[in-house]
Amino acid sequence: MTHIEGLTLGYREFAPEPTAVLYADEQKTLTKKSTVIVREYVDIVWVRTSMAASYLSFKGKVVKTLDSFNDFYGFLSSARTLFEEVPPQAARWQIERDSELELHVVGWLEDAPTVGYERTEYRRRYYKPLAKQVWLDSPDAKVGETFNFDNFPFDSRKGLGVIAHTATVIWKSTRSVEENLAAFAAYEAMAKAEERAVVDTGVCIPGGR
Repeated sequence: MTHIEGLTLGYREFAPEPTAVLYADEQKTLTKKSTVIVREYVDIVWVRTSMAASYLSFKGKVVKTLDSFNDFYGFLSSARTLFEEVPPQAARWQIERDSELELHVVGWLEDAPTVGYERTEYRRRYYKPLAKQVWLDSPDAKVGETFNFDNFPFDSRKGLGVIAHTATVIWKSTRSVEENLAAFAAYEAMAKAEERAVVDTGVCIPGGR
């Protein structure tokens, strides 16, 4: 997520992680030019924001995605906003705890790879994104050779980009108030953990992120 073109917003910053990456680099001589595979070791600074979305389901199947928010107003503001807005919305629609039509809110985290801090504006910290498309190191890549599918197979290319994870149902119309508060608290704890962890919860992210 970015609010300034060319920069990446990050409310949480993690310690730099030395990472071996691969990229395609155009090289020129007096007589020719070619694109070769290059390996480089970079200190990747991962930064974190979050997203949240609400949706309706009927008998366990999603029937409509409703609102979606990012963290424009601060870390986890997306989740807090929907957590506060959906209870009165469910009441207006007469969705009860035992209704077949259910209202849900899912929150998830997004970690973005950067090369470090750039500047702060309006209390928001912004970071430098990677300058070009890169992939994680692979033993199948023939470093120094021409960049093509033979020297770097497509199936071996694992891009280094934004990771959406830790999707959590933080509010659900079939739960009690106490259960929803507990779900939000658990999600918040994972989001604010000191060590960066990418958690596959098995919960689907609306929109297929």
